[in-house]
Amino acid sequence: MAFIRNLTYMITVVCLMNPSGLWAAADVDLNKIVEATRQRNRSLQSLYVQYRIVSKVLGMPADAKRYMNIVAEVDETKRYAFKDSKRYYRFERPASSYADIAPEVRLETRRPKLPADVPEAPPPTKRSIQGKRFMSPDLETAFDGSVMRRRERGAERAFVYGNKQVRKEESDLAYFSNEYLWIMFHTVPDVFNTTDSRAEHRLPDALQLQSATVAHGTESVDGHECVVIEIAADARQVLWCDPQLNFAVRRWDHYESGTNHRTWRYELSDFVQIITGFWAPRRCTRLRWATMKAPPQIRAKPLMSYKYQVLEIHANDVPDSLFTLAIPPGTVVVDFINGKTLKSGAMVGITYPMPANAAGLDEVVRNTQKAAQEWESYDASRGVSWGRIAFITGSVVALIVGAVWFYSK
Repeated sequence: MAFIRNLTYMITVVCLMNPSGLWAAADVDLNKIVEATRQRNRSLQSLYVQYRIVSKVLGMPADAKRYMNIVAEVDETKRYAFKDSKRYYRFERPASSYADIAPEVRLETRRPKLPADVPEAPPPTKRSIQGKRFMSPDLETAFDGSVMRRRERGAERAFVYGNKQVRKEESDLAYFSNEYLWIMFHTVPDVFNTTDSRAEHRLPDALQLQSATVAHGTESVDGHECVVIEIAADARQVLWCDPQLNFAVRRWDHYESGTNHRTWRYELSDFVQIITGFWAPRRCTRLRWATMKAPPQIRAKPLMSYKYQVLEIHANDVPDSLFTLAIPPGTVVVDFINGKTLKSGAMVGITYPMPANAAGLDEVVRNTQKAAQEWESYDASRGVSWGRIAFITGSVVALIVGAVWFYSK
């Protein structure tokens, strides 16, 4: 009896000292994690997040550029939202160009081969390779489920695409970066390539699609006891999930395919409950290592650091209006919905200025299409491509209507 009393006392002391550890070691298995995270995900119907990313080179700049293709340190603010099949994304940069971290290192660039009937873009200017890296202008993109609109702020140019103009094999990540969801080990299905559910990078689906195991006991991350999950895929991943936050990921490591070499580590902190049962981080630090192609002494330590800070986040209250991007009057619009598809499959849009009165948009589109067709008929015998015709016609119409709009203000 004395032995039983002593054993009971010891167990009680262990429970009081580390209750979450006992819970994780004795009671938590994959089935419980799957059920908890699946129920959590069902409750998240929409999300809006605005965050800032600041990157910094930790090693030698030349090594970061040579082995990781890092050209510049970044300071960006991004906005991302989803709701059903709708997507929204915008990024802003405080400067139009960033200093090249290692101008002496030249990266090889390969220009894609274009079909014969597609006009080739001019080569990059010398300014882009002499100590300066000229970034893309600030972009805002919205997809309402059927029409995608992109606006280049500063350049006052916009692009309009329909479902037929977006290649089904193309990922929507080309337009909508879900980076914030990614760092949480969460994601949403691709709205363009509907065969890609991205389940392999979302709890709980990743645990069921791939070989996953829960380690015995817990490990502490920033003073919080976490369950450790290892996903044994071609590229191994290890997650530290907090049972007290409904198994939100506090840390996760990613390893290079077929090796035991870590390439990424995410450290998530400052969690907030955006809806009941769903906790999201307001801060994250991402460390990045060079791949196995780099010499051992270079890949032994992280070369890059990325700091994420959430500025605004809320869920299940995102309005539909966010996904219908308003294009200001005077903006030059490249319209692929009303353009033409060439024999090669390449698309050529028509170009026109956005009228001050939205009611006049249909008339502007009809006039631009008519002018382009007349050019095509007139110059068909001269071998002028439809792409060049549409570009020239649209540019002329844009200049004329834009000038009229400007001087009528």
